[in-house]
Amino acid sequence: MQQHITQYQMKALYEALCVSRSGYRAWLLRLVNTYKLAFKEADSVSYRAHKARAGAPSITAEIKAKGFNVSVRTVGRIMQRLGLRARGCRKFKRTTDSNHKYGASPNLLDRKLACDAL
Repeated sequence: MQQHITQYQMKALYEALCVSRSGYRAWLLRLVNTYKLAFKEADSVSYRAHKARAGAPSITAEIKAKGFNVSVRTVGRIMQRLGLRARGCRKFKRTTDSNHKYGASPNLLDRKLACDAL
């Protein structure tokens, strides 16, 4: 709107954008909440630092240590808005079976695997 003020009347611009005069003025005078922006950034950084494994309670404790005064519910709500969800850890699965019935593989390359000098 700032670019078109000299070309059009303000009333025409309000109608074109479908906003009220008071709504535009309130938006124009509204301050950017730097606290919220810094908090969202800290929330995302903490989430990534824990490899997406941390949920709202643990992230809340970490953010409180950084100096923000927030509740678990607020952190959970912001995480939900940002699309951040805590992933569960994978269950440990042993893939090597040392007690199998098969013998060692044959040495097809004829390597000398003994160490002579230490």
